[in-house]
Amino acid sequence: MSNDLLRFEDEYLARYYSKKPINIVKGYMQYVWDSNNNKYLDMHTGFGVAFLGHRNPRIINAIKDQLDKIITVSLTFYNETRAEFIREFMRVVPSSFGKVFLQNSGTEAVEVALKIARKITKKAEFLAFLNSFHGRTMVPSR
Repeated sequence: MSNDLLRFEDEYLARYYSKKPINIVKGYMQYVWDSNNNKYLDMHTGFGVAFLGHRNPRIINAIKDQLDKIITVSLTFYNETRAEFIREFMRVVPSSFGKVFLQNSGTEAVEVALKIARKITKKAEFLAFLNSFHGRTMVPSR
């Protein structure tokens, strides 16, 4: 990526995280490489998106198999792959959890937890910590 293109990103991308002066260009398994071919252990994992690593052949094959069938199915419809996931997931969570609430992102997961807490406690306010992740749309007042 050229320096001009990186400057373009700086100019037009909303800044909600501080940038590190490293241009990541590729990843494999638990490692990433920058544009100078320096190798790093990826302890960031794209905020958890790549917690299983980058280009893991088993995951790539599972994704390809799923893409050959369908990319996504709304929760409005039944889907055997999703049902299989839920069955396996429920085997590892405490039985007291009862239900699974699938989300697309950490923001949605955090915010639904906050909304459920508000509903259960009947309180409109909650504690939030500075410099911590609480989703991106329900901004706590300071």
